[in-house]
Amino acid sequence: MYDFKAVTLGIVSTRRDTFPSPKKAIEINGRIMERIRPFVDSLDGVTAVYAADVVPDGLICELPETDRVIEYFREKKVDAVLMLHANFGQEEAVGRLGAALRVPMLLWGPRDGKKGSDEGFRDGDTQCGMFASTRALLRWGVTFTYADNTWLEDPEIEAEIEKFTRVAAVVKAYRNMRILQISSRPRQFLSVKINESELMEKFGFQLTTIETTLLMEKVKEIRENREAELRKALQDWENRYDFSGVPEENRLSMASLVFAIRDFAEQYNCNTVACECWNVPEAACGVSGCMSFAVLEDMGITASCECDVNGAISAAFARAAARGDSAAFFADVTVRHPSNDNAELMWHCGRYPASLTRSEKPKVDPEGQLYHELKKGDITMIRFDGTRGQYYLYADEGRGVDGPKTQGAYVWLEVENWPKWERKLMYGPYIHHMAGVYGKYKDVIREACRYLDIKFDCADIEVEYR
Repeated sequence: MYDFKAVTLGIVSTRRDTFPSPKKAIEINGRIMERIRPFVDSLDGVTAVYAADVVPDGLICELPETDRVIEYFREKKVDAVLMLHANFGQEEAVGRLGAALRVPMLLWGPRDGKKGSDEGFRDGDTQCGMFASTRALLRWGVTFTYADNTWLEDPEIEAEIEKFTRVAAVVKAYRNMRILQISSRPRQFLSVKINESELMEKFGFQLTTIETTLLMEKVKEIRENREAELRKALQDWENRYDFSGVPEENRLSMASLVFAIRDFAEQYNCNTVACECWNVPEAACGVSGCMSFAVLEDMGITASCECDVNGAISAAFARAAARGDSAAFFADVTVRHPSNDNAELMWHCGRYPASLTRSEKPKVDPEGQLYHELKKGDITMIRFDGTRGQYYLYADEGRGVDGPKTQGAYVWLEVENWPKWERKLMYGPYIHHMAGVYGKYKDVIREACRYLDIKFDCADIEVEYR
């Protein structure tokens, strides 16, 4: 199963060969590592790979040692690089490493000397050197992220590194995008049409298509041969969902569908699922797929309804931005709030996971739909889509607020200016589906888009009339 949390981060520093003093650079780098290493090592899901394992003090200057670090980082399959400047640094080494690896790179170096003192104020000329390093990267056509030249003890660098790991997770998800497509779209839904060839040729996204008959056969095999596993799983789910009105046979059918989709996703190494949900789940197991999709979300398998492939991709980006800290939810953008002009109903017929609920236990009906309201809190809504060969990743933020109760699963989302959102979504290339995730990740998506062949979009960007 794809791990949205996992990021392998390569950490390397650079120094100049002459002025400023190489000896002083080693001392400064020691202080940097004392500051940075404990924080990086504390980040859940981040595997740190240190250049110090292959070059003295983890510093690159000359090209042979740079090449050793490149080879080591490739061997460890780093997803991103933290490039630290211990002094002016060596722009040639920085550019060579960036051009060789082509992964997200965060550049940072501390301000010279001591805060509030003129002692050592030119120990490294670090800022000056980063101007040179960034120009070298631009010459090689390398995209990079820059963190402000702050004091070593300032807290901003931790926030920048943490945010950068989320950017790296989004880029990693993009480069590993494998979508499990179950059946085809509902006939009426022209809005979810995609260009599969373009997704593959332009981005390398891979679709694995499962026919309805294969899903039916898989559900039947699981139901007949794995009942003990199904019952054990249901015991766990019954701690989180209210199945009180659901016949036992229907519960087992819902569990069989969960197992079938999970097995296919694992078999084909897919990180997101697009499933026709009007007819296929009922044909496969006799109930709606809502409950099963909700459980899959909490297992770490994102999914979209109505075979919306671009929606499934949106959900994968949402989950990656959160690095798995929050399940995603797949929403219909439905109606405006009756008394709050900046709030909108984010609804679906019942496939939001229990981990996001405001209720003690979401209510499951006999057909497999869920009834509950999602919790309050910061929410980022995301939509990937394209038209005429240009693809966009819309991301914007709001918060859950009170509103009228309704059926299914829902949350009322309040934003700064809903008419801007509405106008943007109407002019497209977006539709009535968006993926949501708890947390504030608009800037993460904006930065990630710099590494992707996708144009960032949000409500504050002027509408493009197509």
